[in-house]
Amino acid sequence: MIVTADDFKVTPYIIPNQEDDTDLQQYIDKREAHYLKSILGNVLYIEFLSGLEASPPIEQRWLDLKFGTNSDEGSDGEYDSAKYEWLGLVDLLVPAIWQDWVRDNYDIYTNSGMVRATAQNNSEVVNPDHDMVKAWNDFVRKLQGWPITKRDTLYGFMKDRDDYTGWVFNCRYRYKNVYDI
Repeated sequence: MIVTADDFKVTPYIIPNQEDDTDLQQYIDKREAHYLKSILGNVLYIEFLSGLEASPPIEQRWLDLKFGTNSDEGSDGEYDSAKYEWLGLVDLLVPAIWQDWVRDNYDIYTNSGMVRATAQNNSEVVNPDHDMVKAWNDFVRKLQGWPITKRDTLYGFMKDRDDYTGWVFNCRYRYKNVYDI
């Protein structure tokens, strides 16, 4: 797939102790597939993966979608009369997958029940809700932007291009706050 464990070694989306988690890449692949199917649709998702696995040279449209591009790199590149920079699907997906991982790993399941990490060596255990909400909102902003502008988003990138036939923006993701309202 396109997101790897190495993408989670840079602040603010660090997943610690990766060497101890033998299922991390499997978890990343599962969440990546979920989000890609949701935001690209099943047909474009399959075309995208097939396009990346095709014999070289890989079509530029698939590389642009994966790695990003900006309006100064050969595209007519304007959305809503403004230049844009699309940073790619990896940059889009990392905050969402990180948020899912923190949510799913905050509690620890043991033989004696569910436990929560405790502080050691004068460290304070903090609630991750604020960081999870910031990560989620970073994902949503990169996906669809703010109500006023869609520039520098997947939506703006896809609307500028005509080589992703069949893509229909049908986003169900919304901004969150710590109260989940």
